[in-house]
Amino acid sequence: MKKNKSIHKIHIVLILSLLISSLLSAYFVEKFDKYEITTDPIEAHSMIKSDIQAYWVNAEIFKNDLNSKKGLLSSGSEMWRSFLHSKIIGFYYYITNKEMFDKWQVKNYNPLSFNEDKIKVSNGNKFLFLFLQSLIYYSILFFLYKKILNYYPENNCFLIIVFLALEPCLLTFHSSFFSESIFYSMQLILVYLLIEDSNKLLKNFIIGVWLGLMFMQKSFMIYFIIPLIFFKIYKNRKRSVIPVLSMISGYFIVLTIIGYTNYQRVGQFYIEPGMSKYGLYHYAVAEIESNSNGIPINQINKKKVRLKNKWVQENNINIDSEKDRLRLYEYYHNYSKSIIKKYPLSSIKYHLKKSLQTGILHPTYIFHFYENEFRKKPYYFLKKDFKKKWITINIIYSLLIYIFVIIGFFYTLRNKKNFNFTIVITLFSIYLILVGGWVGVSRVWNPSLIFLSFLFGNGLISCWNYFKKS
Repeated sequence: MKKNKSIHKIHIVLILSLLISSLLSAYFVEKFDKYEITTDPIEAHSMIKSDIQAYWVNAEIFKNDLNSKKGLLSSGSEMWRSFLHSKIIGFYYYITNKEMFDKWQVKNYNPLSFNEDKIKVSNGNKFLFLFLQSLIYYSILFFLYKKILNYYPENNCFLIIVFLALEPCLLTFHSSFFSESIFYSMQLILVYLLIEDSNKLLKNFIIGVWLGLMFMQKSFMIYFIIPLIFFKIYKNRKRSVIPVLSMISGYFIVLTIIGYTNYQRVGQFYIEPGMSKYGLYHYAVAEIESNSNGIPINQINKKKVRLKNKWVQENNINIDSEKDRLRLYEYYHNYSKSIIKKYPLSSIKYHLKKSLQTGILHPTYIFHFYENEFRKKPYYFLKKDFKKKWITINIIYSLLIYIFVIIGFFYTLRNKKNFNFTIVITLFSIYLILVGGWVGVSRVWNPSLIFLSFLFGNGLISCWNYFKKS
C-alpha cells in the first residue's frame, strides 16, 4: 500500500513536470519562433542560432540525402559537433515531412566558412519535437524511480526524482534544440545500468554500447569509459578482466560504426567531430599565450592566422574539401597541444579559472539565450548590468545546490550506502570538469546534475532528519 502511494506521488510529479515543460516549450515557440531584430547585416533566428544552427544545417542535409534515396550510412555531412543529434533532428523532419528552411542554397557545407545568407529557417513545426524530448525524458524518469527504490530510501528517491524533473538547468533544455535534452535522457539510462554493479558479460557489453551512443550525442564522452574501466578493475580485481573486455568491445563496435559511416560518406575513416579538435584552438590558446607573454590577444590572434595560412599554403589545403579540413583540424589540435606543453602553468591557471565559471549554474540560460541578440557586441552576458544582477543570483543558486551535494557526499561515505555508485558519480563529475571546464560555459557542466541529484537528495534528507531530531 505504501509503495502504491509513493508511485502515485511520482505519477503526479512527472505529469505536472511534463505539463510545465510542454507549456514552456509552447511559450518559447510562440514568442521566439522568429528572426531577431538585428544590429548587424546577418540575421539570426531567435531559437535556431549558435550551435543549434549547425545542428539544423546538418539535419537538413541528412534529411535531403534521405529524400534523394541515399543510403543511411552515406547520408549527411561532415561530423562537426555531434554525430547523432543532427541526424535525430533530420530524421524527425524526414518522417513528419515538415519543412525546416524556407530558403536553402547550401551546396557544399563548410563549418569553418558557412554563409548564413544562404538559409532562412521556417516558422512553425517545432513544438512537437520539443514535446517528444520531454515525453521521453519523463518516461525514463518513471522507470528510473522504480529502479532506485531498490537502492535508496523512499523519501530520498522522491527528492532525487523531483530534482531531476524540475531543476531549471535540466527542465528548460527540454524546450530547446540543443543536444542536452536527449543526452540527459541517455544519462538516465546510463544511471539505470550503472547503479547496480555487475560482472555479467551482456550487461557490460550493453554499457559499452551505450557509452558509444552517448559519445555519438556528445563528443566529450569519448574517454569516460577509461575511469569506468579503472574503477571496475580496482573493485573486482581479476574478476573484472572479462567484463571489462566485454564493455570495451561494445564501445568499440559503436566507434567502428561511426568511422565506417564517415568512410562510406567521404572516403576517410574518422571518429572525432571537427569541433573537438578545433575548440581549444578557437577558444583557449590565444588567451593562454597572451597571459604567458604579456602580449595583447589581438596580436596573438594575428600570429595564429598568419601561421595557419602559411601551413594551409604549404600543404595545399582546400578548405572546401572535407578530407583537407580533417588535416586542418589536426593542425589546430597539434597547435593547441604545443601551446599547452609550452605554457603548462598558464594552461592550468586558465583551466582553473574557466572551470570556476563553468561550475556556476545558470538556471535561466535558455531564457537569456532566446531573448538576446546572438552577435551583438558586447555580448549580453558581458554587460555590466547583466553581470551585476545575474552572476550574484547564479552564484547563490549554485551554492545552495552544492551545499546539499557536499552534505550528501559525506552522508553517503559515513553510511556506506551505495558507496560504489557514489564513486561513479564523483568520477563523472571530475571527468566532466577536466574535459569541459576550459570552455567556461555552465551548459557544459549541466550533465553533472543528473548524477549529483543523488547526492543532493541524500543531503537534503540528512539535513531534514538532523533538524527533526533537534
